[in-house]
Amino acid sequence: MNKKLFTIFSVLYIGSSGFAGTLVEGDVSIYYLNQNISGWVQDGENSSKVDTKTDLGYDNKGTVGFKLHLNNPTGIVFVPNFGIEYMKVNFDGTSTLNRSINYGGVNFNNGETIKSDLKLDHYDFTFSWTLIKKSNIKLDMGGALRLLKYDTKISFGGTVGKKQEDIWVPLFYMSVKVSPAYWFDLVFSEKVMTYSGNNFSDLDVELRFYPINSVFKPFVSIGYKSESIKLNDTKGISSALTFNQPYVGVGMSF
Repeated sequence: MNKKLFTIFSVLYIGSSGFAGTLVEGDVSIYYLNQNISGWVQDGENSSKVDTKTDLGYDNKGTVGFKLHLNNPTGIVFVPNFGIEYMKVNFDGTSTLNRSINYGGVNFNNGETIKSDLKLDHYDFTFSWTLIKKSNIKLDMGGALRLLKYDTKISFGGTVGKKQEDIWVPLFYMSVKVSPAYWFDLVFSEKVMTYSGNNFSDLDVELRFYPINSVFKPFVSIGYKSESIKLNDTKGISSALTFNQPYVGVGMSF
């Protein structure tokens, strides 16, 4: 995450904390994921489907994420709740090809030892409305706008094939929070969309434990995030990627 985004997140958090209990309620958290990637990427119809495991040799890798959700404090029906989520995706490795491939307009031959980088950072901006809010359950529904920072590179010696694009994706968004006790929440969220051969699915189940019952409620969490990204020649990129990601986190509700 760059410094500018970190500054924005910090200002939002500090500002929301200052009004907690009076004007704004929500939560903020950071988390660590054990990220597993599988699937393939392709640059144009004439290039190869490059497999993340058999061609690039990627294995599990740790990464970080950030969440901030603010509930509508105004009471005005058409004003939405707002959220920002960030997840870092950055795989790299060295592997020896057991076949010839083409990527970024460059041919790489069987037996060559290549270096590769795959970056696909996510920035999600969510807008939702609370449809149900009772003492132990809260249901939000709305939409999200996701920015995928797609940046891939394969190299052998001084030969480099690469592809870099910013891809904006509209998503349907739903979140359910169940609170059976003051010290425990179950949070389920889903973002999905299918259009023009593109398919996106992002499911997140999180258990939060609150050691302190107060206006500011720090929590620790464990969760599991399952995500798939299918691109169908979007800006010249095709892919079928799956991410399975157990995680732990810390945060605060207010």
